[in-house]
Amino acid sequence: FSPNNQSIVYASDKFVGIQAVQGKNKKTKKWKAHSGIVLCLDWNAINNLLITGGEDCHYRIWDEFGRLMYCSKVFNYPITALSWAPNGKYFSAGSYNLALLCDYQGWIYQEMNLQNIGSALSMNWTQDSTHLGIGCANGEIVFGQITNKSILYQNYNVTLNEQNQIIIQNI
Repeated sequence: FSPNNQSIVYASDKFVGIQAVQGKNKKTKKWKAHSGIVLCLDWNAINNLLITGGEDCHYRIWDEFGRLMYCSKVFNYPITALSWAPNGKYFSAGSYNLALLCDYQGWIYQEMNLQNIGSALSMNWTQDSTHLGIGCANGEIVFGQITNKSILYQNYNVTLNEQNQIIIQNI
């Protein structure tokens, strides 16, 4: 569903569509999203951006009107799972033995090669956007966490360290 719960997004073959679910104007926006079948998509409630992954081995970021904002490089295998972090600042993408952490503009923060897991089938973030769970084709669940994240606020530097502790420094 869209952030305002007025529309639903769906994938059909190479296309992505947004369909209004309420009111008299049930006009559908539909566009060609990938050159292969669209395998996964997610719509972020904070930034109103959509991400799609497909058999063409790309992930793409779209605005709510279907305008392409970013297209990734070609990966070795199809993008099989995607998930926006609830804060809208980054997302994860998965493929065969691969997990990516990307910023909201699509740039890769970290590329993790995960051996013997097969394809990432599903991804989900915790509500505070610090932990990620990945369901894998071999039946395993892989967990990841954002560490050494820092925020500067007025005279304070706040950091989340590897032990999931918050360190506050008055600078």
